[in-house]
Amino acid sequence: MYTLGAKVRCEKCNHQLRWIHELRNEQGGITRVGSCCAKRLVYDDAKGAEKNFRDFFKLSKWRVSKQNRSNIWRDARMPDDSVVTVTIFLSNGQYGICLARRRGNDTYFHRTRYNSQSKAMEVAFELLEIGRKELRLAQR
Repeated sequence: MYTLGAKVRCEKCNHQLRWIHELRNEQGGITRVGSCCAKRLVYDDAKGAEKNFRDFFKLSKWRVSKQNRSNIWRDARMPDDSVVTVTIFLSNGQYGICLARRRGNDTYFHRTRYNSQSKAMEVAFELLEIGRKELRLAQR
């Protein structure tokens, strides 16, 4: 939201702002901050979040399944240092997503199927981000 020339300051770093980002927390409260603080508050580490996003889609990070060459997989590290294996699999002409924690029996098959492998990868990234945020909240 544009400040319309009003002298508004970031509630985190006290910088004068031209644009305000209103962030809502779980309790319904609102914090008014600038773009840099908004990125830090939402992603903890904005540059790290951007790097995670770019790295996730690098095909060199994905491995082709030995059992079915149409399936690809890769590992993703979570905030609690656990590792989740992400598999994008082809079934009946559509792509599905499986997330499996390396240790333990936590396996999740996403119900929705996608027409492209790249769309399934996008959704898998979003699912991992939701899991990362939930873990961060649980660790607080």
